[in-house]
Amino acid sequence: MNAVPDYTRWFSTLRNSDVSLVGGKNASLGELYSCLATLGVKVPNGFALTAQSYYDALTPARMPGSASTNFSTAWMPAMSTGSR
Repeated sequence: MNAVPDYTRWFSTLRNSDVSLVGGKNASLGELYSCLATLGVKVPNGFALTAQSYYDALTPARMPGSASTNFSTAWMPAMSTGSR
């Protein structure tokens, strides 16, 4: 039986060294949560989706039919023009 991937990480477990796992903004939020909370700064705990979750969502084998192609072509023009 295949194990289910863990696509989420709590900010309380993230540090700046986790950029490759969850991206820069999420790693920074984890660092802020961990470091500033001890100084009395209120940073709400939250969670980050891993980069692997993004890649797996776009993997054609995990998307039925041509959904992966449709998703990519639907967003690419909008991303290049800066509008959605």
